[in-house]
Amino acid sequence: MRVKQRKWINITIFLLLLVVVLSSSWFLNKRPTTSMKTFESDYAQLSRLLVEKRWQEADKKTRELMLKVIGKGRTPFLDSRLVKRFPCSHLGQIDQLWVKYSNGRFGLSIQKKIYLQLGNDWGKPDFRAVRRLGDEMGWRKNEKWLRYPELTFELSAPAGHLPVGEFLGLSKGVYFQSRGVWKWYEIWVVGISRRAKTCNL
Repeated sequence: MRVKQRKWINITIFLLLLVVVLSSSWFLNKRPTTSMKTFESDYAQLSRLLVEKRWQEADKKTRELMLKVIGKGRTPFLDSRLVKRFPCSHLGQIDQLWVKYSNGRFGLSIQKKIYLQLGNDWGKPDFRAVRRLGDEMGWRKNEKWLRYPELTFELSAPAGHLPVGEFLGLSKGVYFQSRGVWKWYEIWVVGISRRAKTCNL
């Protein structure tokens, strides 16, 4: 009798552990919804800001929207791993809005085009390439990287000047040390440009 009881206890414990493991696995692998319909109000707001030529607010909204799409709405950071998985449908929609309302001057596909025209590839860039693109896009002046508020939020800005994702939220002084610029360049410029190519933007 005791042997049977012990056997059933062991089976019960095993089943409970199995439920816990499966539940944990589901939770860890659960992905936030990326349905376009879920973000209709966000896209409507972004469209309105772009129509009204409120470029800085539109740039901030772009960062906010991208973070919400990947389920990181409470943090200001993207990373290379998340950029590689960013849904093409959303990347394309964001790009289309920027290109449309800037008359082809701003947008992720515009940045990708300029990135390639300057002879860059998808490998890890050298810092000369970083500076060259910064000069071309108007993100640098007099050999210095501009702070976020110093960017040109007008159509008179160089092609590809926007969006910049509010520099991934790192728009305060420490960001503009060379290491910070390099990290942003790898994630936003190289990462997004590579993803734009994959998504056929």
